[in-house]
Amino acid sequence: MLDNGSIKITRYNGNDKIVDIPSEIDGHKVTEIGNSAFIFKPIEQINVPEGVTSIGSQTFLYCTNLTTVHLPSTVKELDDCVFAHSAVKDINLDAVESVKGDSLADTPWLGEQKKLSPSLP
Repeated sequence: MLDNGSIKITRYNGNDKIVDIPSEIDGHKVTEIGNSAFIFKPIEQINVPEGVTSIGSQTFLYCTNLTTVHLPSTVKELDDCVFAHSAVKDINLDAVESVKGDSLADTPWLGEQKKLSPSLP
C-alpha cells in the first residue's frame, strides 16, 4: 500500500492471456503498476482501469505475446522500457503526457510509427 492509501500492483502471478487489472483491491484504489510486475508473462491483452496514473519501468518487458493494451485516460506516465521487446500493435497514448526512454522499443507499434514519421528515432 502506498502512503496515500492506494495500491501499487507489484507482481502478477497468473498466466492468463487476457488480464483485467482491478480498479480496487480490498477497498483501496489501484493507482500504479510497479516495475517489472508482468515481465516475461504470456499475456496477449492488458486492460488497465481508470484511476491508474503511472506504469513503472520494464512492467511488460519481454511480454512477447502482448499485442493489445487498453490504457485509461488517467495514465499520464510510462516509465523506461514499459513495453519494450513486446508484440504491442494496438495502444492509444493520447492521454499519456510523459513517455520515458525506450518505452516501446522493438515493438510492432513503434515500427509502424516510424513508417508514418521517418524522423522518429
